[in-house]
Amino acid sequence: MDKKIISENRSNSPKVILEFEPMQMSPTPGKVLKTRNSDSVLKKDAVKIPEVLEQIFKYIGVRQLKICRFVCLDWNTEACRALQKVSHVYLHEDSARTNDFQELVSRGNSLGMASPFRRYFLSVDLFRDEILKDVIYKDNSFIVELYMNQSPSTNNSDFQMNLQEILTKSSATLKYLRLALKDGRGSNKSNCVDFIIEIINSSPNLSQLCSSCTDSRVLEKILLKSDLSHVENIYAESVSGQHVRLLSEIGIPNLKSLILQSEVDDLNEDQLVPSYVLQNMVRSFAGTLEELNICWISSTVDSDFPCCPKLKTLHLDGWDGSLGIFDPFRLPALESLFLTNHEEEEDSFFNPHDGVQKLTIECTRGIGIGPEGLYDDEEFDYLLLYSSKQFPKIRYLDLTTSVTDETIRSIIRIFPTLETLILDTTSHLSSHVFTGRNRFALEKFLAEGSNLREIDIMPSLRDLKCLKKLVLGRYLGSTYPDGFCLTNHMIQYGIAEMTSLEELQFNWNPELAIQVFCDNLRHLKKITVNNSYEKEYQVQIRELYATIPQVVLESNPL
Repeated sequence: MDKKIISENRSNSPKVILEFEPMQMSPTPGKVLKTRNSDSVLKKDAVKIPEVLEQIFKYIGVRQLKICRFVCLDWNTEACRALQKVSHVYLHEDSARTNDFQELVSRGNSLGMASPFRRYFLSVDLFRDEILKDVIYKDNSFIVELYMNQSPSTNNSDFQMNLQEILTKSSATLKYLRLALKDGRGSNKSNCVDFIIEIINSSPNLSQLCSSCTDSRVLEKILLKSDLSHVENIYAESVSGQHVRLLSEIGIPNLKSLILQSEVDDLNEDQLVPSYVLQNMVRSFAGTLEELNICWISSTVDSDFPCCPKLKTLHLDGWDGSLGIFDPFRLPALESLFLTNHEEEEDSFFNPHDGVQKLTIECTRGIGIGPEGLYDDEEFDYLLLYSSKQFPKIRYLDLTTSVTDETIRSIIRIFPTLETLILDTTSHLSSHVFTGRNRFALEKFLAEGSNLREIDIMPSLRDLKCLKKLVLGRYLGSTYPDGFCLTNHMIQYGIAEMTSLEELQFNWNPELAIQVFCDNLRHLKKITVNNSYEKEYQVQIRELYATIPQVVLESNPL
């Protein structure tokens, strides 16, 4: 048989050539399977050889592997083996979905079918769900992520015994540990923390540790007694100055991502962290950090901020200082900057950094931009203008705050080469920021059948000639924002005329006409409807989904 198999998928990706040693076979004449591509001819017996399928399935994504399971029993067996390596199943205690999953597994076993399920993300409270235990006690299963979201109570003494038995089997595979323990009392709480430390110390491949414990002493004890030399990502809430000092002293040689959060509006004296303490902590991990997200706790970063040669993402929260401190010499790899409640002082200095292409600005005080917000239009315009000079190559702008028409005009003027614009807003923007035309004048000209070219054109989103993705509302924390209502005119005379646009994300409303989408937005590569789960819109949205193949329906986030 041929030594090479050429595989080409439906996309424009390059052909994959798979090589293997020739095998002694006696192919049956006439049994040849031809694909749609004339240059891809595979002998029928060859595509059933496990070694061949294993090589082919290395280059196929999860969705395609699931489809491959329907071809034949041989393909199902090998596709399941491949899925066991790359996919996972979320299991939650006392969840109806866990019951459904158990029935699905049992049905497959009764038919003698191979199973794609092996890796589990497990969320437990008291670990009393017998169905959950049955699923993950199986010999071929192991836990990749463990989420403990409650301190086990004294009346459930077998909690740790049950969980420890499972973790003994999964200690080599556990990669993610998430803790959201509620306050406990006495020895039970202490035993629980000791058990967590035992899990950490016995899991050599644990790479991510997340702590959302309300009692700061839990995190302190974990930091003091755990071996974190293998951990790459740490996320912690309710962080105090003592935690920051501990992080400066302990060794975490492989730390790549550090995210520390604190309630800024509710700090007592011992939680305030001086700048030098924060910077000493960053200096401890400067050689390995790729992501840094710290609530700066009323501190100012000065010229002593350490050089972090690998840092790609920086999130400044509650921080006072000039962005000019983050120059290309101090942070040469920086690509993405996230600012929360940041106010840049006038006449700040510049150290232009061409590497930063993504800028996110979030406001959690007031309503964002406006009389009751953190910024007025002039202040926000200055922040955008300063950012564009400090980071002149910004192509991605994400505003997680309420915006105004004036904000949009500032964006158009300051960032004319934007490729992605994300607006998470509850404001009602005027139609002219999309169409460039006064709404009343547009409606009048349309009613009279006049030439639209005679209407005076104002600055609008149509002027962003490089814009490829426009997001109008997105999932945030626990829900989607209400967003503003798109109109048919905004689509027909605004978004449809954004010549470079490829993706649109928005909230559906009952005033929108499906035919307007079909006539004007079929050329887009992706259209995402945020609120497709809302019952009142499902008939229209399903029709839109059936009419335009590139429509994506977001599931209920709650």
